[in-house]
Amino acid sequence: MKTRKSTFITFAFVLISANLFAQEVADTTFHFRNKNIFVKDSLDEVRIKVSQIDSIDYVPVYEGIFTSERSLETYTVGTDFNINTPFGPLLGKDGEKPGMRTHWQGMGAGFSFMINSDLAYKPFSSGEIILNPLEISTTFIDEFALVTGIGFVYRDYALKGNLKMEKVDGVITFQKMPTDIYSRNSLTQIEFIAPLLFEWQPKLNYKHRLFLSGGVLFSYGSDRVGMHITREKDEDLMGRGFDVRTHNVDILGQIGFSSVSLYAKYTPYSIFQPQKGPKFTQLSVGLMVYFKNY
Repeated sequence: MKTRKSTFITFAFVLISANLFAQEVADTTFHFRNKNIFVKDSLDEVRIKVSQIDSIDYVPVYEGIFTSERSLETYTVGTDFNINTPFGPLLGKDGEKPGMRTHWQGMGAGFSFMINSDLAYKPFSSGEIILNPLEISTTFIDEFALVTGIGFVYRDYALKGNLKMEKVDGVITFQKMPTDIYSRNSLTQIEFIAPLLFEWQPKLNYKHRLFLSGGVLFSYGSDRVGMHITREKDEDLMGRGFDVRTHNVDILGQIGFSSVSLYAKYTPYSIFQPQKGPKFTQLSVGLMVYFKNY
């Protein structure tokens, strides 16, 4: 009889202890999109840990400890480094699809306008073609990014047919003739570009489709890729060596959705070197289409 009573008391004590322990500590783990969220709720504190999956394992991005007297929160900025080429990404494994895809690698076209210039030109016949084959980017917390890479731009400023270019004492000038003497008359230039852009993709942005970016473009050109092209009697004539700029800085801003964006670009310098030709600034607006290679 005593043995049965002792056994019953022991069993009841174990049940009560287990019930009290279950009330003191409650652990919950659940998944949301690509995140693992762990919540530990005890009588005196609540602890929350958030981890985000990368290509190998879950990486901690947030931890919070909350009590009746204090709260402590720590954040870890997750980063992702990418190099993209026309033949595919150089980094990353097959099948990986990062949530944030930056925007530089692609091609586009737009109109180029001469600002603060008295040269007679055709604004809507002047344009540029852009090709950006290489993109390097670093993303932060799946929302912000720094972007650089390599690109090329071809500009063509269509001048009126009655403008004749002359070089006097090392300075380029344009003289207006009474009638048109050229069926084609344009200044063309090719520059190599290296950008430094900051990109933002808002969190409520339709799965990273909406984006805004801006920054500066550093470019290099030479006399060999700067030309004056004219057409007389169905024959194109090209002139070079008229002291075009060798270095340049553009200010770029764009807004886009998915793989398409509208851009505006301002160039505060003329295509000629200082005191070597007409001085004017440039404004370009156009459309970019970005490659989807992963």
